[in-house]
Amino acid sequence: MKNKKVVFIIIIVFIFLFTATYFQNPKLLDRALYRVGIQEQVCFSENIVSNLEGAKNIAAVGDIGLTKNSLDTLQSLNSVDPEIILFLGDLSYTTANEWIEFTDFLEKEKTFITIGDADLEYQEEFLAYYSIENVFYSFDFENVHFVTISVEQSYSKGSEQYNFLKSDLANTDLDENIDWIVFWLHKPLYFSNSPNGNTDLIVLHKLLDQYDVDLVLQADFHAYERSKPITSDGIIMDHSKCSYIDPKGQIFVTVGTGGHSHANIENKFDWSVIQNNNDFGFLNLKILEDKAIVGEFIANSGKIVDTFEIRKGV
Repeated sequence: MKNKKVVFIIIIVFIFLFTATYFQNPKLLDRALYRVGIQEQVCFSENIVSNLEGAKNIAAVGDIGLTKNSLDTLQSLNSVDPEIILFLGDLSYTTANEWIEFTDFLEKEKTFITIGDADLEYQEEFLAYYSIENVFYSFDFENVHFVTISVEQSYSKGSEQYNFLKSDLANTDLDENIDWIVFWLHKPLYFSNSPNGNTDLIVLHKLLDQYDVDLVLQADFHAYERSKPITSDGIIMDHSKCSYIDPKGQIFVTVGTGGHSHANIENKFDWSVIQNNNDFGFLNLKILEDKAIVGEFIANSGKIVDTFEIRKGV
């Protein structure tokens, strides 16, 4: 009987403190509840068949900022010793100089950026620091071709950026040394707060389909989300969740988890495999010799929240 009274008193005290906290500062409590967020995990390392020995790491993330969480993300990213770092736009949310000072421990020679809306004021300074001549460009690493454009400038059919992307993909399609094409940009083509995708960017998706682009890395939406392979007609080509062999269409991975803030996720559609707006972290792409890419979303805690692989049939 005495134990029941103690438990009852504890419950009453908890309710009192909970109520008092809410009425004194409801926004604080709302933020605490919001931070729980969505923490799905669908695919694990045991779902992957590729041999990871000798893998080379490519790290990607966007929407970073200059917060404590941002620093944690960058340090976590740096700890995997990436061969290439891709920043998917919205870098500092302040000046280029503050960003340069904040990231001085990263090797800028292996860092590539795409411009986000928050970067426009200091665009030229960002490009100059990373020795990048234009907002649209491409490069190769091993057997992977990377290409980006700025969605903050015109990319409509017939524009300079559209023509560049079409020509670049056409030339890459003829290169026998390239097995993979990764398109990366700031704004997402597909994310769950937009049921039919970003309709303004569909013109680009048709090009990606035409030239068999494998993977699209995107940000702007402050969360992590990965799609099933989707064609430019909006058709889901493979309903698998973890491992794909020669999938038709593109896999879209949103990595807006650099540390600036988290976004509310309003929906989940059939094309979406996994959503997470609770963890800050980055995407680590492992490039393998046996025509395979393994992707891992690594939270700043060190936990691997998502794992997927794409393999080319031999």
